[in-house]
Amino acid sequence: MKKVFAALATVALLFAGADAHAESKAAAVARASSWFKTGVERARANDFEAARTSFAAAYAIVPSTDILWNLAVAERRSGRPIEALAHFKAYLAEKNARPDRKPQAEEWIKELESETGRIVIDAPAGTEVVLDGAVVTEREVRVVAGVHGVTAKRDGRSFSVAVDVLGGGSSDVHVVFEEPAPPPPLATVTAAPPIDPLPAFLPLSSPLPVATDRKPETKRNWTSLGLGAGAVAAVGAGFVLALAASSERDDVDEYRARMNQDGFSCKRAGTLCEDYDDTRASAQRLEAASTSMFVAGGALAGAALATWLLWPLRSNGAVITPVAGSKGGGAAAIVRF
Repeated sequence: MKKVFAALATVALLFAGADAHAESKAAAVARASSWFKTGVERARANDFEAARTSFAAAYAIVPSTDILWNLAVAERRSGRPIEALAHFKAYLAEKNARPDRKPQAEEWIKELESETGRIVIDAPAGTEVVLDGAVVTEREVRVVAGVHGVTAKRDGRSFSVAVDVLGGGSSDVHVVFEEPAPPPPLATVTAAPPIDPLPAFLPLSSPLPVATDRKPETKRNWTSLGLGAGAVAAVGAGFVLALAASSERDDVDEYRARMNQDGFSCKRAGTLCEDYDDTRASAQRLEAASTSMFVAGGALAGAALATWLLWPLRSNGAVITPVAGSKGGGAAAIVRF
């Protein structure tokens, strides 16, 4: 660090005592020294991104070898392997690079090369190449290991590909533009053959029924309606009989309760026992009749549905068929009996 400040001071002394132009040079050196001090302070605070910015500003004013070293270190620590690799190589190329730093620079170069790779782009002349959203002019670009997008454009045609670059490796991209499909050939128009004269009568479409006897459909409707009404009546009667049977069952339960309460046994004659037997028999008859009505209602409902769906329809009437002839058109009526 002291050597850097000494180098900056030496540059300032070289320009001291000269004209106004030299004073501006000295001011530039002072500004570079200020940026360098700021970079050192930010690096000590572990803010390597801010330190990188300060060192870059200082190096842009005074391209000192020592500032270059600090810039490369800050880039490496701030996660910028591409810039750090380029600046460490530039540092090794400097004549006044410190010998004790060269082994460390070589070691870091190997490390950074393993974290990065190269994309080699083969594209026709005049092709605009965009890598990860930025236009590149070089055909060999170093990138961080990982997946990168390459897009090429030329003469209204485009090419895109995703490239997976391995650390320390190289990936080739061959840009090939698809040729536009040729336009379809124009259809050849040939003269239509002459049309023969129309026959005397030529049907223009399928026959159109215009009058129909609706009696078969009326019979079907009334038959289905009658069967349906019978089904409704049968079901209604079944419900009425079911209610009556339920009432009789209630009476049977009441007689049984009285018999159990009084200690009667129907093994011997008695008015209560006779009433019990008669009521139970009536309930059974009503239940059987209710079941019969339900069955009859279902049968009638099925018959009504079958009649509606399966009744054959036959129509007797006239059919009008439009026709045309060589001397005009007209209509033909066909009557079915």
